[in-house]
Amino acid sequence: MKEIIDETKQNMTLADAGTVCNSPYPLVLHPARHVDVIISFDFSQNLNHTKDNVGELIKAEKWAKKRGLPFPDVEKEIETKPIREDEVMREFKTGNSPYILHFMMNAEKFLRQESSVSSGLTTDEREKTTEYTLNKFETMKLNYSELEFKWLSKLMEFNVRESQKLIRDCIQRASTTNQG
Repeated sequence: MKEIIDETKQNMTLADAGTVCNSPYPLVLHPARHVDVIISFDFSQNLNHTKDNVGELIKAEKWAKKRGLPFPDVEKEIETKPIREDEVMREFKTGNSPYILHFMMNAEKFLRQESSVSSGLTTDEREKTTEYTLNKFETMKLNYSELEFKWLSKLMEFNVRESQKLIRDCIQRASTTNQG
């Protein structure tokens, strides 16, 4: 896992890990961790429901493959089965790689919820946020109001709740596979 550093050079180029791979994959993929399932959330501003929704995942795939670590063939799968416009989560698994359950920022189903109870927002909050779209949450926007933060967290909570069965099934498959 360690990069080779040439100690004879006078200068060294360093980069913030977030600019290289803005995800925790390098930390959890260490072979000693024996990770079977990774649940990840992409909060990148990708509004076009394309390969961009898994951009950080593709970077992690390249990072892992360069180091000989098992990782799903994300880029290949996206090319053969593109992301649907209403898709909130995609499962990736190739060979002996860990399962990756990747949640994308998608508010389509959340915004269709008729009641405040199902969205987790009060009626007043729902009325104030009816015009919210994902482009309100730009990458370079550094401060969010309490209501904006609540809306975004309730969106992701809703998406996870909607995917509970898929998550449980995946964990069951992983535990069954690794018992033998």
